[in-house]
Amino acid sequence: MTYVSLVRPRWTDMDVYGHINHAKMVTLLEEARIPLLFEGAVEAGLDMVKFVVPNPFGPFESQTFQRHVMTAWRAGGTAHVSHPLYERDNVPVDLLARAYAAAVEGRSGRHVSPSFYAGPVGEFFQHMAQRIAARTGWACGLTIAPSQSFDEPRRRMNTQPLDPAIYGWSEATFWDEYARAYAA
Repeated sequence: MTYVSLVRPRWTDMDVYGHINHAKMVTLLEEARIPLLFEGAVEAGLDMVKFVVPNPFGPFESQTFQRHVMTAWRAGGTAHVSHPLYERDNVPVDLLARAYAAAVEGRSGRHVSPSFYAGPVGEFFQHMAQRIAARTGWACGLTIAPSQSFDEPRRRMNTQPLDPAIYGWSEATFWDEYARAYAA
């Protein structure tokens, strides 16, 4: 299937000679997909699925707080959690990928809001410290702030707990691989 969308470049998308700036191409492509999502998909008989991405973590993660914590622990340091009372949803990236694949294949309904380690951030990092220390022998020092201010919404969590058995996912294997990625 080919989809064609007319996107008119803005003056700011071009240089003085009228050539499209290479960096603006991604923006133009993103803009072209909007009509596809709202009009073309229905005409083509495609189903739409809303997939709400929580906070993914796992091996090879980008500059996340989890990476900062793991790097500190590997170096023998202590990590500090300054916002322990925020309620967030941390989902292992490989479990999240399996849930996403199921959603794309139409096995999860039209609105998917996957959840796994949902709760206070401080409790999540205590859980993480236990799992990593058991696998690496690192001290996994952790300090938790006694209180905090709430500059962001206190609670940001998804609503559909993931069942690992449905996806053939092993929590123990995930923690083994996560620890191994940072121990290397």
